[in-house]
Amino acid sequence: MTPGFTLILRVLAALLTAAAGQANAAEAAKGSARAELCAPCHGVSGVSRFAEIPHLAGQQRDYLIAEMKAFRRATDPRTPTRHWNRRREAIMDHQLSTMSDADIENLAAYFAAQACASPTAAGTAATPKLAQRCVSCHGEDGRSRTVTVPHLAGQRQRYLENQLRAFRDSGHKPGAEPRVRTDPIMGRQSVILDDADITALAAYFAGRRCR
Repeated sequence: MTPGFTLILRVLAALLTAAAGQANAAEAAKGSARAELCAPCHGVSGVSRFAEIPHLAGQQRDYLIAEMKAFRRATDPRTPTRHWNRRREAIMDHQLSTMSDADIENLAAYFAAQACASPTAAGTAATPKLAQRCVSCHGEDGRSRTVTVPHLAGQRQRYLENQLRAFRDSGHKPGAEPRVRTDPIMGRQSVILDDADITALAAYFAGRRCR
């Protein structure tokens, strides 16, 4: 590859990145008005005040889009029961049932652009041995490098615990857990966890700084 051709590729990449940034900024501006609907639970800027409700601020845009669409699918009778990515939670099912793809994309861009909420001090929890099963996707520090995989650093501990239990129990204990959450990778990873494992993992990642 010649130096001139390499330079052209770099310029094109920079232009595409700038265009994507402008598009995300435009989406975020539109999403700010819609975010008022989310504020009572998730906070105006996506920083939750409630232990069982996740922070959305600074989360991966593409991950937020995928999960909001999973909630919306839950209310669609055409969705197969064994769909690979399902989420059920009464409030979220209701809130997202009437949102368009554009609404979801704008909301995701808005929350992804907000400053994340790190713990006031770095966590002191020892690194659980099982955390090594998580880092290839979620990052050593809980900061994912893959746009469709969520950041865990600084997330609400109780929320992380509840989601890990939902992954573990969905489809295995019918009726025992009101939350339903399925994913082929997380299903395999979480099925080996007991409650003590889940508490240790959630405490560790909740204690990481998100930036």
